[in-house]
Amino acid sequence: MANPTPLSNQDELNEPGTTDDASSTVSSLSYDFDLGEEDARKLDDILKESNETTVLSHELQISHVRNIVGDEYLSDIDIRLFFNMTEREREGMVVGAPPDWGVCILSEDFDIGFGELMEERGCTPDRFQRLLVPFCKDQHWTLAIIGGSEHAIFYYNSKSRNDATIVSALGTWVGTVLGPWLGTTVTWSIHTMQAVQQSDASSGGAYVCAFAYVARDGRKIEEHFPLNAGPKLRRWFACALDTDGESAGMDLFE
Repeated sequence: MANPTPLSNQDELNEPGTTDDASSTVSSLSYDFDLGEEDARKLDDILKESNETTVLSHELQISHVRNIVGDEYLSDIDIRLFFNMTEREREGMVVGAPPDWGVCILSEDFDIGFGELMEERGCTPDRFQRLLVPFCKDQHWTLAIIGGSEHAIFYYNSKSRNDATIVSALGTWVGTVLGPWLGTTVTWSIHTMQAVQQSDASSGGAYVCAFAYVARDGRKIEEHFPLNAGPKLRRWFACALDTDGESAGMDLFE
């Protein structure tokens, strides 16, 4: 399975102060999230089971795995589990902020221990690169990618909604929390990524987790998934909850 093209320099990002819109001509991600034969076979075997036993490494019920692969909403627990799996500090990049941070930012409860978390991970202001923060609003998951070196917020929404409330709260948060911690007073640019990708009502969580995986290592974040990718991303997500996080080529702990 081919990896996404690495982000080589800041010039490949949007210019500061610009905003993408639904008419953007950005390309779709070439990374297709296909499962390998072994992962696909294991998942299919799980879905065929008639007994209600626990599966994978996190004791998920078979019925719940069917929901993940099917058309029901991914639960908050699913999203938290994924971000907890990917949560780490790697060369200054904080991947997967605690999911409840999105709730705190929206409620303007900005005292959420950001500095303490950075200290625990040994991440100093001069090493900080990116932070991924998932948001849930009206039963739809979206993702903020906060880039320290770019002084930019990239806001990903697979359904192209107008999320002025979230974008405004993010702008306030970087000004009151992240900016002071970094020791900078620069104006942050906000880039909304609004190309419609999700054709169903309930796959937003799978899109967000897949996009977080793409963005976690500084890979390109201006691209989008193709339309109707929901079923494939759901199967990928189910396999991602495997024992060591390496299912479907994820290599979360490499």
